[in-house]
Amino acid sequence: MTIRVFLLNGHESVCEGLRAVRERENDMEIAGEADTAIGGLARIEATRLDVVLADLMLSDGGGLDVCRRIKASTPGVVCLVPAAVRADTPGFLLTHTTS
Repeated sequence: MTIRVFLLNGHESVCEGLRAVRERENDMEIAGEADTAIGGLARIEATRLDVVLADLMLSDGGGLDVCRRIKASTPGVVCLVPAAVRADTPGFLLTHTTS
């Protein structure tokens, strides 16, 4: 079974890394990509998916809000917000900042 993954992330370097991981896995397929919440939601609802990897901070909304909307509109799709956070870490650094 192939796992169909959607990348919802505004950072091209992160998407490149996730694509590189996918290339090593025979059971995963990148089914779509978007760098904004609005663009992503439209594509996600129109695509048969298993997993959405959403950035915590998107240019037009938060990844957690997007995951709530995905859960409501596309049951069965798992939405993950990858973050390098360990239980004993006091915080994490957001990659999106305003100038």
